[in-house]
Amino acid sequence: MARLDDKRKVLKNTARGSDAEISRAISAVRIFVVAATVAFVGGGFLFVHHHFKQSNPVLRSYGDLILVGPPPWLNEELKEKIGYAATADGEDLRLDEDAAVTIQNHLRKHLVWLADPKVRVNPDSIEISGRWRKPLAQIEVNNTLFYLDAESVVLDYVEVPELPIIQIAGVRLSGLPTIGEALASPDIAAAMAILHRMDKMDRLVTPDAPLLLHIKSINIANFRGRLSKSDPHITMKSVGGTDIVWGAELDAWSEQLEASDEEKLAKLYAYYRQSRCLDDGVRFINLREPRDRIPRPVEPLPRAANPLP
Repeated sequence: MARLDDKRKVLKNTARGSDAEISRAISAVRIFVVAATVAFVGGGFLFVHHHFKQSNPVLRSYGDLILVGPPPWLNEELKEKIGYAATADGEDLRLDEDAAVTIQNHLRKHLVWLADPKVRVNPDSIEISGRWRKPLAQIEVNNTLFYLDAESVVLDYVEVPELPIIQIAGVRLSGLPTIGEALASPDIAAAMAILHRMDKMDRLVTPDAPLLLHIKSINIANFRGRLSKSDPHITMKSVGGTDIVWGAELDAWSEQLEASDEEKLAKLYAYYRQSRCLDDGVRFINLREPRDRIPRPVEPLPRAANPLP
């Protein structure tokens, strides 16, 4: 295991430094435990009991916290939030048998970015793991910004430039949402369902160049035709300003005589892969029109056997 340095570094992902006095066997056990934890996230965690030092060292810096399997988009600001939450805004914690429960309770109470947090206490450090909530969309209510994950759970706003986070326009909420709770608004849920499908498509079809990076916003102002029955219910806008006409919410395409949800996604991603962008001079991209409505060439009439002179 690595010895903590005295520079009070902010959360780090892997233990640094070296300590010749710690046996190789214990180091090997710790490496195995971390690897097993990463492999079984969501399916249970492996805990190894250690003999705690009699002195019960005090956890005094965020450098004593180790994140297991963090996502690549987890930046320093979020790591600092985790440190504050784990230590209850700077409280010193003793590394004893009660520390794991205490920190786990702190994380559940003060940090919504990490669902189902798990904590393991080592003689001189603490490992934190769990299910990370990835923000997909952003809403603004009363001049306050919030994030939403795939389950519409509200996250507090933190700059995450590493991720494509789409603005939801046309939101109708009477008051500020509660951080940590899922929004029950049908229009927001409809927008999130579309973005979630696109996020899956990005991972399957365009993992190296996600299409969502080219989407600026999704507009739900006319959700279910509440402003105009004839206008599209949901639209999107690209980063370059191109309008993308989606139409009805998921699973409602047949009622509106539109292309199926799968066909809309297929057309959008086919266009993107062919053009390599969404802003190549077109005014809008219409996904609503079903393929069978496209006029097909008329078969020529067969020639008469004995044409007239």
